[in-house]
Amino acid sequence: MTNKNVADRLKEAAIKVLARSIFYYPKVFSAVIRRLFGKDGFITESIEGNRRFENGKFAIFLIWQPKELSWYVKNALDALAEAEVNLIVVANHTLNDATRAALISQSRWILTRDNTGFDIGGFQDATHFLRKHFDVERLIYLNDSVYFFREGLTEMIQRLATSKADICTAFENWEFFYHIQSFCFSVSRRMLDTPAAVEFWRKYLPVNSRRWAIQRGEIGLSKAIVPFADEIDVIYSPNEIQPFMKDLSLGELISLSGSLPSAIRLRREDHKGARGNEVQGDILNRISGRSQIHTGGFLYRRFLRCPLLKRDLVYRLQYSIYDVEACLRDLGHEGHLHEILSDMRRKGAGTQLSFLKRIQFNDGII
Repeated sequence: MTNKNVADRLKEAAIKVLARSIFYYPKVFSAVIRRLFGKDGFITESIEGNRRFENGKFAIFLIWQPKELSWYVKNALDALAEAEVNLIVVANHTLNDATRAALISQSRWILTRDNTGFDIGGFQDATHFLRKHFDVERLIYLNDSVYFFREGLTEMIQRLATSKADICTAFENWEFFYHIQSFCFSVSRRMLDTPAAVEFWRKYLPVNSRRWAIQRGEIGLSKAIVPFADEIDVIYSPNEIQPFMKDLSLGELISLSGSLPSAIRLRREDHKGARGNEVQGDILNRISGRSQIHTGGFLYRRFLRCPLLKRDLVYRLQYSIYDVEACLRDLGHEGHLHEILSDMRRKGAGTQLSFLKRIQFNDGII
């Protein structure tokens, strides 16, 4: 290793320590102080809704829609109603009159809160609320960090609501530590009542940091409950798309590379003389080792009509905006192409943040 490489690594480590000291640890400390002073719940208002089903199936749907309900949230609300799931909406903001009226007609209950702990914090408050007030047989957790397309959505919700597995998840993640991805999964009554799950939700400390929410929230929840699950049902997995790829030519397989994030795309020159099954295996390996809704989302949409697409594909530097546009034009966008592209353009790419925010972005703090 050259002196320059050593210096670059030391500089990177120093910046990371500085970023966490300024932007991360104070948030953790603040959350600890809140807990010490007895602040455990962050619900600011609870509103009873008009739609109910006497079947024990519930969903917590965490939203951030301060202006109006977006098309993809409306799609999710309609699908939950069609699947006859009792809906607990958690809004991490105050509601305007129009949104309040729309949600009352679609929900069993609405909870508003102040966004403490982000999505996992909202899941925590709503889980305590449900356990206190309702007899839950199956509980779905959703948030609006994804676009919900209409095709296949009701069927996916029904599978989450009727699965016999202790855990049913749309996607799983094998990066760093195996975990179910928290934007779309469900658990059984048995799993909800396990001491590990009860203890996790009781002890979880909601901190306003993405790093904490993923490591202590999403991954922490999986560490708590996965060991006690008799069965884990994964809806979208590499093995589910493999049969659709086996009859594709070598050229067709290579062309699928455009559906992969830029960092893991295949290069044609690396597969000269390769057999189709070798290229197929390479593609599946590339999408399986990380967050699969990011790495394989477009392939799951192509082959399985997956109704979910992550909203941060450009922000998290997985794809360029032009990659997203090309994939959606190819696979279908249900008339929402320009809304999706505008949404992604407004958020921008993480590399274009201000200097201080970019430091936090690079370390996963935001």
